[in-house]
Amino acid sequence: GEKLFISKRTAEGHRKTLIEKFEARNTAALVVKAIKDGWVELKQL
Repeated sequence: GEKLFISKRTAEGHRKTLIEKFEARNTAALVVKAIKDGWVELKQL
């Protein structure tokens, strides 16, 4: 949240929305999907 200048609560809300939207079981599954689909690269993490 700090890098985007948003509160922790806002970041958690966005994470929850993404998990629901992409039908991920949890944050780890969302991260795996993001890597597999090319949204982020491991070197960015």
